[in-house]
Amino acid sequence: METIFINLFKIDLNLEQCTKESFTDKYNIQKYLSELLDAIVSSSGDREYEFDETLMTTKNRILSIVKNLDEQIKQNECILLAQKLLVTELDVQKKIQKLNVEIQKGILVIAAAKITDADYKFIITKADYAEFVEEITGNTKSGLPLKKKIFKSFIADIKYANNDYTFQRIVTYDSNINHSVYWWKSFLELKELRDNTTNTKKAFELINNTVLAPLQKDHKTDYIKLWNSTVAYFRTKGEFDITYYAENVIGNYIPYDDSLEMSPLKTKITELQNKNKFDNKFEKDPLSITNRMKKELKLTNEIDLVIKQDIPNLSSIIKPKEEDGKKYIMVLSTDGYEYAKGL
Repeated sequence: METIFINLFKIDLNLEQCTKESFTDKYNIQKYLSELLDAIVSSSGDREYEFDETLMTTKNRILSIVKNLDEQIKQNECILLAQKLLVTELDVQKKIQKLNVEIQKGILVIAAAKITDADYKFIITKADYAEFVEEITGNTKSGLPLKKKIFKSFIADIKYANNDYTFQRIVTYDSNINHSVYWWKSFLELKELRDNTTNTKKAFELINNTVLAPLQKDHKTDYIKLWNSTVAYFRTKGEFDITYYAENVIGNYIPYDDSLEMSPLKTKITELQNKNKFDNKFEKDPLSITNRMKKELKLTNEIDLVIKQDIPNLSSIIKPKEEDGKKYIMVLSTDGYEYAKGL
């Protein structure tokens, strides 16, 4: 990756101004920015977007920066983008000040990187200003991991073909769990490629079919336990985070069957992450997949066990029993007992 353009601005809401930043220590600043851009570019992002074609200001400014050879034009467009973010954040700050919430002061990085002769990445990111100053002055104190220093990012893949530049894929990253609407909608003028319902349905379908279903043949106990915990995760409201799902719901599971390796399952989830069928983070919509959560397990040719949703303490509700060489399944059920006690 070759960085071909970079500009820095301090966004200060207290002073209500954005200022172009320059520093004498070129080595530290280049090192910091190189690490920052590498981390952003290698990220798969949280959510995929496209530009709102009714709002073209940000898109046109980015294209102007990419297309123009005139450095002064590039600088002016960057200044206008920084000023737009300042105005946007000032407006939001007025609305949330009663909540005792404050938008963090940050360093705005606007950069373009060349990947191949035809492929470029355009990056707009807001990072922790205090951390930035500490890094480039060599006075690092907190030692935060790089990802923690990044508040928000915009990464656009741009292709040059037939003497024109076109946007291929646009993703954002946001350290705020609620994904600040002002960043992607008001400032960047984007719209979500997929809504929460579409994301929920597609994520559950692919995880169920690709990651879990193959386990059912040879690892039935592990399959039903992982299916149960996956349904529990999807059935609770809140944010879906594919990294959290991979590392905690799947990654922390200890298999009943020693022959089941968990690493390949996590790899499958990572591969799903790269297929762009659903976003890596979104607000779950449990009601949209209620019917898909039902699981039917064949017990005999005449009897199926239907599980309508996840079961807390699954192992205390469903138990195996073996007696006189015969195998049974026991289900804790007062109503079921009433049906069966006279058989």
